[in-house]
Amino acid sequence: MKITSILAGCFVAYTIGANNVANSIGPVLDARILTFHECLLIGAVPMGIGTLLFGNRVMSNMGFNIIHFSSYDALIVSLAAGMIILAASILGMPMPTAQVFALSIVGVRQAKSEMLPFMSGKTTRKIIIFLAVSPIVSMVTSFSAIFIFYRFFI
Repeated sequence: MKITSILAGCFVAYTIGANNVANSIGPVLDARILTFHECLLIGAVPMGIGTLLFGNRVMSNMGFNIIHFSSYDALIVSLAAGMIILAASILGMPMPTAQVFALSIVGVRQAKSEMLPFMSGKTTRKIIIFLAVSPIVSMVTSFSAIFIFYRFFI
């Protein structure tokens, strides 16, 4: 099971890298500021550094504060999230990979505790609220920034 879990984790990291580097650096490629290969390098290296600097806190939260995982639970979460992210990447679709993974964990949690209300658990509630609010905040922030930039600087 240990080897299978490691392979599943590598599969998920592969799919997340395929999708998230594209999400984070795609607009720079479209603006023709950098070449395709420069975008890949500039997207991948900071992603690795971010993982090293902040990954522990997120991993701890995902691993300990939502559900107590069995090795089978962890495998199911990894494979479910990885397959969804891979399918989106093959189709060329940007995917909110962190949300897919978090909701895969919440899905396993809910399946294992079917007698609990859906929003039980402090961390689960925070995740659901953040998933609902973050797209709106992103849209308002980018709209405001571009409005201000074009209004006052161009």
